[in-house]
Amino acid sequence: MSHAIIETIKSELVAANPDTLAYLLEVLRQSKQREVLPSKAENPLLPSFQKKATPLQPSQFKGENLTYEEIEKLSIKERGAMQRRLKELNREWLQERFASLNAFWLMIVDGQIVASGTTKKDYPKPTRIMEVCRQTGKYPFIFINDKALAIEESSSAWNRIDANDFYPTIPLSLNSDFGSATLIADFDTGAASSFVSYDFLLAHKVVQRDAREYVENSVHLSQTYEFISKTITVKMTTISGKEVVLETDVYCVENWTRSPFVKINSQRLALIGRDLLLELKLCTLLNFDRRQTEIMLSPPKRGRKKRIQKSV
Repeated sequence: MSHAIIETIKSELVAANPDTLAYLLEVLRQSKQREVLPSKAENPLLPSFQKKATPLQPSQFKGENLTYEEIEKLSIKERGAMQRRLKELNREWLQERFASLNAFWLMIVDGQIVASGTTKKDYPKPTRIMEVCRQTGKYPFIFINDKALAIEESSSAWNRIDANDFYPTIPLSLNSDFGSATLIADFDTGAASSFVSYDFLLAHKVVQRDAREYVENSVHLSQTYEFISKTITVKMTTISGKEVVLETDVYCVENWTRSPFVKINSQRLALIGRDLLLELKLCTLLNFDRRQTEIMLSPPKRGRKKRIQKSV
């Protein structure tokens, strides 16, 4: 240390009060021992002018809930845009809560998580949403974990994409008390969930619009899309004529023809993921030689197979 600095320190210490001198002495001693300076509560020698460190405040959810009447006036596109803004504003907050709760979905009112679930089976239905509205006077925010919507899709398979490329397919029917529709759906094991054209289901009266339902959105192939979860009955028919039936939730994608789901196959009406086959406990054989999907009700035993209707 230079002579000039030492003289400056001496001149400053002349005017220092006893508490300050004691504090400086303690600092010097602690630095020699390479120890952390004790907190003010532990060390009465700390002067009153020393600022106490402010602990980091936990992040808070940003966004004010609307009433159901306000939500009802918004279009699906507007509700989807609102949801995207909320996701961006609260991305880190949501990721932390999804991870800590191991949650598939979260319901939020006034910045607080009022309900959550670990699977899409307990995703809030309109009656549950309206119950929260009556209790709180506000329409809740609902968020689905983006990891559950991931689609590891590439252009490979059964529906002809180009001269040398085909996309695997599965024949099925989608039904409700109001109507039914039969279609050939693209099958993707890289998708955790199943997605269907909302307009197609509306046209066949399989589903009906309901303003109480929550509009979610996500991103696929770098493009955003809006969707609504609907409960429908899915039927697959075996070659012997036996039906395999499952009541489940599928994601109905708004404005399907302009969504990312038709980028690879412009004729696609639905993308079936792993969820349906997992719930039905089915086995799938992708025959790349014949370009056929064969779904078995159980693993082959003694050469006997029960197969779902082939899709070419």
